[in-house]
Amino acid sequence: GRNRAEAIARGRRAAQDYVILGVTTNLAYLDTILDHPKFRSGDVSTGFLAEEADELNQDRDPATTDILAAATVLSDARLVKALENVPEIYRLMGNWRN
Repeated sequence: GRNRAEAIARGRRAAQDYVILGVTTNLAYLDTILDHPKFRSGDVSTGFLAEEADELNQDRDPATTDILAAATVLSDARLVKALENVPEIYRLMGNWRN
């Protein structure tokens, strides 16, 4: 972004819009950090995460996150269009595990 506020807004939008299914991510945590008043104002140090751990680590309902992710996937026509263009080799792989 051209400034801190724009960079934070873009980062939050990316964290909120990014969809990864099948694995747990820290995207909600990153969004919480980006939305924290001290982070937004630039009033942070290398101890920020430890100092604000109680607030940043508040329990989130995983079911809500899953529902929102599913709703995003189902409603995003761009994603549906992108999935039409997935190379055949990835479709043939199926649900593989690492």
